[in-house]
Amino acid sequence: MEEKQKYFTLTTLKTRGWTDKTIKNLLKEPLEKTNPYYKKAASMKLYLIEDVLEQEKTSDFIDSKNKKEKRQIGAKKAVETKRNKLIEEIKKCKISVQLIENPKELIEKTIKHKAEWYCGVYSGLNFEVPTDKQTLKRWQINYIRHELTEYDDYCQVLFKRVGKDEGYNLLKSKVMAEIKKKYPYLFK
Repeated sequence: MEEKQKYFTLTTLKTRGWTDKTIKNLLKEPLEKTNPYYKKAASMKLYLIEDVLEQEKTSDFIDSKNKKEKRQIGAKKAVETKRNKLIEEIKKCKISVQLIENPKELIEKTIKHKAEWYCGVYSGLNFEVPTDKQTLKRWQINYIRHELTEYDDYCQVLFKRVGKDEGYNLLKSKVMAEIKKKYPYLFK
């Protein structure tokens, strides 16, 4: 118990604004103890609280901490800018939905597409056409979204971009709204 009161862990130092560089440059070598929680984990590095508090008063530490905070603010701003740019791109994108006027033709294409997908993913299993109307409507909407719009192409643009989750939700909403305009009977 007493050791925990006398020492800061490396994690605690990081939450107090220390960086690896300032730890290396300003603090003495840490006391290393076996990790009490995980036997095979690396040993814990412990730093005397009094040494840490003394160094935190120095201009070297204060300057380093201020620079770190400025970098963090800059990084947050950059992330927000990238996120906003992606959202604006999605808001501006035009979604076109191909129309299959004959509902029976849409059902046939949907089932054929679903069967091909199902047999490819679950080869060896029997494919069954749903008997309930809601499932069939959902399949048709998914078919339209993936095969009769640019949805999948736009999803590729989102991959690994800042704001992709929010962007995906916005994109899907836009696509679904356009599908609803062309195929309102599927949403009843």
